[in-house]
Amino acid sequence: MVEAGTRMSLMPDMAVSLDLRFLIECVTSPAWAWTGRAVDALLRRLGLTELPARRHGNKRQFEAATGLRCSVVDDLTHDPVRIEFPFDVPPMSGVPQPEVVEACFAMLCAAMQGALGQPLPDPNAIIESGLAATGRASWPLRSCTMAVEAKGATEESGELVVLSLEKSQAIG
Repeated sequence: MVEAGTRMSLMPDMAVSLDLRFLIECVTSPAWAWTGRAVDALLRRLGLTELPARRHGNKRQFEAATGLRCSVVDDLTHDPVRIEFPFDVPPMSGVPQPEVVEACFAMLCAAMQGALGQPLPDPNAIIESGLAATGRASWPLRSCTMAVEAKGATEESGELVVLSLEKSQAIG
């Protein structure tokens, strides 16, 4: 089950967890800064270590022993501007995959809503039936925008639900 303020995982049988309350408290703190040192310290506190062999250009990869994964995108000055936590959406026997993706998206959105309230509607999203059909829900904060996105399968991965933090433009 997903509850804001506890360790959460998208599916009951998944070992991957993220301390959502801790993450939100860190990035909403007046002391938070979008620096390499602050982001790396946050990720260490979440149990993540960098995987230097998987660095691609301005994107660094991290992983925890629990299976939690993260990528950090740096700008041209090597300052972080985006953090992504991808959660794989495993197939479930007898359940159409779009319904599984929608359920995972809804669970993560519910946890975010419990902590931050209702998300802003995404003006670029195509609204269809179902929560995940919008593809994105976002919560603007002082230092960043937190978002939940449903992403389709690619050659590199299956379907994902991604929790992202993107540095606010007003933050220097």
